[in-house]
Amino acid sequence: MKKLFVSAIALLAAGSLWAQDVTPIYNEAAAAYSAKDFATAAAKFEQVIDQGMDLDEAASMVATAKSALPKCYFQLGGAAAMRNKDYATALTHFIKAAELAELYGDMQYLARANGWVEMQGDNEKRFDRMDERFEKLEAGVDGNRAAIREINLRLENEICPSIRCV
Repeated sequence: MKKLFVSAIALLAAGSLWAQDVTPIYNEAAAAYSAKDFATAAAKFEQVIDQGMDLDEAASMVATAKSALPKCYFQLGGAAAMRNKDYATALTHFIKAAELAELYGDMQYLARANGWVEMQGDNEKRFDRMDERFEKLEAGVDGNRAAIREINLRLENEICPSIRCV
């Protein structure tokens, strides 16, 4: 009986130490989020969720991490799209943001992320149609630079308003 009691105390102590290990990770995540380093914040919040999920002592940190994680991926998607014009990476981040928002019950960020995903899907379809049209037009002008410039200008005018070209 004494061994069982000592084992239970040791297990509780280990759980308490584990929660203490989550606190520095949480603090790093919060600092990264405040500094707008969303990649680091996302990785750290994921660690908080993984390591603190079953610990009562870490419940509030896990809840905050679950709330912040979809926002991190949403911000990463926005940065990839707007600053870097890397729409494939942006789409990956927005999809991840939507999945996490749905998983953790954040309907506002689910709607926002899905809006970006749908818009990107529409743009991809539009680009596919334009590629086909461009190939047909290019074949028809065969070597006429002025006609090719005109085609490019028309395509830019059609594309840019829908994706905010700079």
